Amino acid sequence: MELTAGKVAVVTGAASGIGLALAERFARAGLNVVLADVEQAALQAASEKIAGLGGKTLAVPTDVSDEAAVNTLAAAAVDRFGAVHVVCNNAGVASLADPWFGPLSAWKWVLGVNLWGVIHGIRAFLPVLAAQGEGHIVNTASVAGLVPGIGPSYDATKHAVVAISEDLYQAMNVAMLPIGVSVLCPGWVRTSIAQADRNWPQSLGEVPAWAATAEVMEPHVQRAIDEGTAPAAVADLVADAIAANRFWVFTDPHFTQMALDRWQHIAEGHNPQTDADMPGLPPAKELVAEIQQLLAGPGGALSLPGGPDHRTSKPSVTRVRLLTPRRGRVPGPGSPHRPGPRGLSPGPPPPSALPRIPLPSGLVVPDPVEPPVHHPLHPPPHRGKQGRRGQRGGSHRDRSVEAEYVGGQQHQPGVHPGQQAGDDRVRHGTENDPVDVVQPVSHDGNADGHRDERDGPGSHRVLQVAGCDRHRGQRGHYDQAPA
Repeated sequence: MELTAGKVAVVTGAASGIGLALAERFARAGLNVVLADVEQAALQAASEKIAGLGGKTLAVPTDVSDEAAVNTLAAAAVDRFGAVHVVCNNAGVASLADPWFGPLSAWKWVLGVNLWGVIHGIRAFLPVLAAQGEGHIVNTASVAGLVPGIGPSYDATKHAVVAISEDLYQAMNVAMLPIGVSVLCPGWVRTSIAQADRNWPQSLGEVPAWAATAEVMEPHVQRAIDEGTAPAAVADLVADAIAANRFWVFTDPHFTQMALDRWQHIAEGHNPQTDADMPGLPPAKELVAEIQQLLAGPGGALSLPGGPDHRTSKPSVTRVRLLTPRRGRVPGPGSPHRPGPRGLSPGPPPPSALPRIPLPSGLVVPDPVEPPVHHPLHPPPHRGKQGRRGQRGGSHRDRSVEAEYVGGQQHQPGVHPGQQAGDDRVRHGTENDPVDVVQPVSHDGNADGHRDERDGPGSHRVLQVAGCDRHRGQRGHYDQAPA
C-alpha cells in the first residue's frame, strides 16, 4: 500500500522510541497521525512535535491492555478522520522482576501490553480496514520473538506476536482481503524500554523488585540499547515494508543469523544452547560466569542447602529445633519461655523466633503455623490399636510429648527429652543453638514418624528443618542438611 498524503495512520506507544519515529515518518509522508500512549505528558509533547511537521494529529491516551480503551481509540480515529489505513500495534514493555520467584503482577503487566495490546489492536481496527477495502497492520515483535534470551515474559509475548501476525497474514490471503500484514522484529534500538516500569499501573500494586540476575544483565543490556539502531532508521524500514507489502521487517542481520543457527540446532534435535553469544552483549560464557558468581555469594541461590554447591558435599547431621511441649508445662499464647534442662525451652518457641533460611531476593515464604498443644492431663482421644511400645509404656499416644517419653519411661534429669541413659540418638543443644537430632522410631512402627490410620486426631510432632534430603533407616529417618 502506498503511503500517500491524506491517509491515516494510528500508532500505539507513540510518545517515545520507535512509536514516535513511526509517527514522524508518516507525518513527513503527508499522513494524518493518531498517537496513542499511556504516558500522557509525553504523548501531548509528541503530538505537538508531529503537528509541527505540518500534518494533522490526534492524541488519545490509551492503555492497550484494556480492550475498551483500544475500542475507544479506534472510534476516535474514525470520528476524527473518517478512515484508518495503517495500524501500528507498537506499544511494548519489559520487566526486570524475577519471573520465577517474583510477583505474578510482572507477568500480567508484560502480557497485558505486549500481547493483549496487539490482540486488542487487531480486533478493534480490522473491521474498519476490511470495510473500506484497504489497509495495513504492523505488529511490533522483536528478535526475542525468534531467539529467546531477553527474559521469559518478554520472550513469550514476542514469540506470540510473531505467531499471531503470521496467522493474520495467512487469514487475510485466504479471505482475499486487501489488507497487508507486517511483523517488526528489531534488535537493539535506542529506546527507553529498559525504563518501562515508569509506566507501571497502580492497579497491579507496587513495582516489583529486580531479579538478582538483573544486577549483572541490566548494565550490559543498557549499553547495547544505547549503541543500537536509531529509531528513525527502523521507521524507514517499516515504511518500505508497507509499500512493498513485505511481512518480515528485520533491523540487524546478526540476529537473523543467530535465528538461523538456532533453527539448525532445532532441526538436528539438539538441546537449547546455553553458550550462544548474543550480538551486542559480552560473550555468553562470561555472562554465565558473572551470574553464577553473584548467585554463589551470600544469600544467593547456589549457596543455599540443596544448591549445586552442596550436591557433592558430604552430608552432615540435620540442625533442627524440637517444638515439643514438656509434660506439666503447657504454655499458652504469648507465654514466656523459661529455661528447662540444659537450657532448653519447656515449650515451643514461636515460629518467628526460629532461624530463617536465607532466600533469593523476591522469594517470600509464609511463616509456619503455630502447632496445636494439648494439655497432658487431658490427652486427645485416639482410635484403633496402640503400637506395641505405647501399650507397654502406657502412652496416651500424644506425640506432642513423645520426645519426652520413649518406651513409656520418663526422661532423666539432665538428659534431653527423647533421650534415655545410654541412648545417643539425640544430642544436646541450647535454646539459641539448634539441636542435632536423629529421630527415634515412632510408637506406631512407622520409620518416618508420620501418622497413620492408627493415630489419634491430636497426634503430632513438629520439626523445623533447614533444606533437607530425607534418608530412611531401620530405626528412624535422618533429615540431613549442612550444619
